[in-house]
Amino acid sequence: MPGLGLHQRFERPPLHVVLSTKAGLRVQVMVVHLKSKRPKFLQDEQGRPTEDRDDPKVAALATLRSLILRGAECAALRHRVVDVLHRSREPLIVMGDFNDAPHSVTTQLVAATSEVAYDRQARDVALFNAYEIQGEAALKKDVAFSHIHQGSPEVLDQILVSEEFHPESRFGLGDVRRVDYFNDHLFEGATAPARTTVSCGRCCAFGVSAGRDESHEVRATRTSCYAEP
Repeated sequence: MPGLGLHQRFERPPLHVVLSTKAGLRVQVMVVHLKSKRPKFLQDEQGRPTEDRDDPKVAALATLRSLILRGAECAALRHRVVDVLHRSREPLIVMGDFNDAPHSVTTQLVAATSEVAYDRQARDVALFNAYEIQGEAALKKDVAFSHIHQGSPEVLDQILVSEEFHPESRFGLGDVRRVDYFNDHLFEGATAPARTTVSCGRCCAFGVSAGRDESHEVRATRTSCYAEP
């Protein structure tokens, strides 16, 4: 890592749990909060900057550090996903703040959804965006977002599911009925005091297990509210 040396751990370690429904279905769940796009400037042990943050060349290198860190975290997470899914029929849900768009290189490092187009066998270890495979297509919003940055809406908070939730999978155990983004409270602009940015979106998916009367609700919530003057 430029200026940092060997990087061996997540900045925010993922949470991995196994849940059991009332009907006895085991569901693997991972909750993540990956490295942000904010530039990673060098600092000393007391947190004081050791480089000129106003230098655009320094800022470019700091932004590269963040990208490399997030990419490394995504690669490590991908290894965990493959270990869980390979030749297994236990469904997996990976949800949280990916700090990048659903089809970005870093998110696809984790999901590998694009590989399915070339090799259907890749479904065994692929993840699918719950928003894109939800059953009630009419409920999809024209603009789904969970964050606003510099006036642009972004989808950073996501729910990815294994093929056991895909409607076209022969190994389907359930389906994604509905995905909602709760973002009406997000704002950024001159109308806010001192041009404040408020970020606290929520992405929520609701699914039903096939052939059962019970339903299972899954929520992914971005709780890192902050204000930027």
